[in-house]
Amino acid sequence: MSLPLPRAAGPLPAWLWSGDEPRIVSVFQPIVDLRSGAAIGYEVLSRGLGPAQVPPQVLFGRARVEGVTWELERACWTAALRRISTLPATDRTVPFFFNVGPDVLSDPRFQDGSTLELLARHGIHPRELVLEITETSVIDDSEQLQRLSRELREHGFGVALDDFGAGHSGLVTLVHSEPQFIKLDQALVRGIHQHRYRQHLVKALVDFAASVSATLIAEGIETWEELNVLMTLGIRYVQGFLVARPALTPPRPSEEFDARRREALRTLLPISP
Repeated sequence: MSLPLPRAAGPLPAWLWSGDEPRIVSVFQPIVDLRSGAAIGYEVLSRGLGPAQVPPQVLFGRARVEGVTWELERACWTAALRRISTLPATDRTVPFFFNVGPDVLSDPRFQDGSTLELLARHGIHPRELVLEITETSVIDDSEQLQRLSRELREHGFGVALDDFGAGHSGLVTLVHSEPQFIKLDQALVRGIHQHRYRQHLVKALVDFAASVSATLIAEGIETWEELNVLMTLGIRYVQGFLVARPALTPPRPSEEFDARRREALRTLLPISP
């Protein structure tokens, strides 16, 4: 999900808005510290309303065809902010992570102050949010990326590099965005217990992240085999179906996950700082 833009002229799509109500539901997936078992943040994911929740790729595909991508972005953002503002204080002690495309970041409408005003109306401070710059569709202009990343941090937003390892320009994007969080793409994580070469790469990234004080997060964890190997490589923070599925209320890992996590900590190699 990306950041809001002013309403476009013309009628709003009925499948996207019902009056001033976005036809979007926000769900949350935790990012968990394997040492403590606690969530260090929640990624906010958007789904379309309907008999079955419509996945985001379907929503954005339709929006592109109909030329209402900005309205979808605004609907997702509006729904998310409204939902976050209703959460109890106990669920707002860690930041919320949002995907943000470079086309939104670089759009002049993003920088006109309306985004900060929208946050203020819902009682949300930028420090409560981490914006995930998608590595698969990065900004081509490296100087612009540096400037935008710097401005986001100055406003108080956290900055993350999402899907790291999925695109062709990841290292360049990493250098110019200087993110506080680096999220490994699931393509690096999936089946890592069967790929020694991939394991060496992830270990090198663990060492790099530690050297620049960045938080490295492994996404898309689905099996204990993957998690066990990642732990031995020094991965401390994870996200995925194995940990918890997205839910309407920020979820906690299951008791089974927590028990097996504790057992793994006792039997596997120590996790690197």
